[in-house]
Amino acid sequence: MCVYCKGTKTKEVIERYSVTLKDTVMVVNHVPSIECVQCGEKFYSDEVSKKLEEIYETAKKMDASIVEADYEKGPKSLRKVS
Repeated sequence: MCVYCKGTKTKEVIERYSVTLKDTVMVVNHVPSIECVQCGEKFYSDEVSKKLEEIYETAKKMDASIVEADYEKGPKSLRKVS
């Protein structure tokens, strides 16, 4: 059930996740998420959230304006884009 609109229909989708860390943009490709069919809000399982946090913690240590990773490969896939 969607915590925002209380909709009961969801679907699994693979998406691109991005976040800004101070002066760095982190992009993670192929992230599994759950999307509410009614309002479009996206949610992440606890497992996905934990892996995104691991990638985030590694990305914070990189000196780059843009970093990119592949979700399935985790933090080891992080690379500087610029």
